[in-house]
Amino acid sequence: MGLDVVVFRTPGELAGAADAWDECVRRSVRPTPFMLSAWLLASWRVVHQRAAVVAAMRGGEIVAGLPLAISSEGVHRAHFLAGQHAGLDLVLRQGEDEAGRAVVAATRELGGGYLQLEGMRDPCLVASAARSCGPPIRLDGAPTLSLEGGWAESYARRVGKRRRSEWARRLRRLQDTGAVELRIVRDRDGLHEALDAGFEVHERRWDERDDRDSTEFTSPQQRVFHHDALRGLAELDAARIVLLTVEGTAIAFCYYALLEGTLWGIRQAFDPGWARFSPGILVTLAALEEGAREGATRVEFMRGVQPYKLELADGVEPLYWGIFEPNGLAGTIAAHRRYRELALRQQLKRSDLARRARGWLAPANPSFKRREASADDGRDGRVRDLVGVPASTGGNPGGPGPC
Repeated sequence: MGLDVVVFRTPGELAGAADAWDECVRRSVRPTPFMLSAWLLASWRVVHQRAAVVAAMRGGEIVAGLPLAISSEGVHRAHFLAGQHAGLDLVLRQGEDEAGRAVVAATRELGGGYLQLEGMRDPCLVASAARSCGPPIRLDGAPTLSLEGGWAESYARRVGKRRRSEWARRLRRLQDTGAVELRIVRDRDGLHEALDAGFEVHERRWDERDDRDSTEFTSPQQRVFHHDALRGLAELDAARIVLLTVEGTAIAFCYYALLEGTLWGIRQAFDPGWARFSPGILVTLAALEEGAREGATRVEFMRGVQPYKLELADGVEPLYWGIFEPNGLAGTIAAHRRYRELALRQQLKRSDLARRARGWLAPANPSFKRREASADDGRDGRVRDLVGVPASTGGNPGGPGPC
């Protein structure tokens, strides 16, 4: 069958092809919820003024695509419309390498100077289909966990008996403070209410710290974006929020997505006033257990190697940054300059000198120590047992869950 390349230049055009696009994402080599139309449309409508989605169609079906946001300053560069999440890449169905190359080639018509793409895994699908300024640049990794044997097996494999016993004691102490409820929320109305509760918890978490939340998760723009994205994800039954409350007040939440057998972490936070009970770990464990119950066989903890992730993960998969498809003389010059800057930056971050500099600065800057401990209230990265916590599932006709 012949191959046609189309460009969706407005959110309305992508929305009109949402079903076909989402089917391509689900059947792609690397399906991710951040490439679903719900997430892309929210990003396009709320965050980015200029964007486009290049797609290749064969036999009436979308078989490859690349959603891009395009900067409006200087030499225009394009980056993933989805954001900076782990596992982003060219959306490509198995055996459609020709379509992938056609999509990447068509990005030159968007008027940008080059593609600057971040968060890809090895092998990088874009790198196989595009002209590159050099080998992909390695970034920090993303921890992952296999749930192939079910949650009980995975949990026992990663967490020792002594740690589980310790957490049982902490959990009992939490229950002694009042009525504890751990809810897995999945219905549309409940999800939006839980997300608002999560914003409040997240603000309490960062109000106690001196360093800024670089994600700006609770900014007005990000609140609108996440509610917009959540609306679409809920329609696809892909979103879940675990909410931990004491006497009706939320003290921790874990927002995640399920897609094609993988659980993807989106956001997690806890109230520092309850840190001694490690509520952040409690909601994380509940999310993993519920995800396994729903058929997830893999967990993507997303970017960052915080202690609590490393304690639970089987390993850390490296991520990559790349500069591709320089376009025109100005674009080529800018692309190669940018590639050298990024390569040098990553080289310095991993150098002995940089590690020594961080050591010198740490005593004078307490935020360095706080960042190391920011993964969770269990600052040593410990994970525990959830036995005995009453759980309910929001909007789930099956009633109480296993947590």
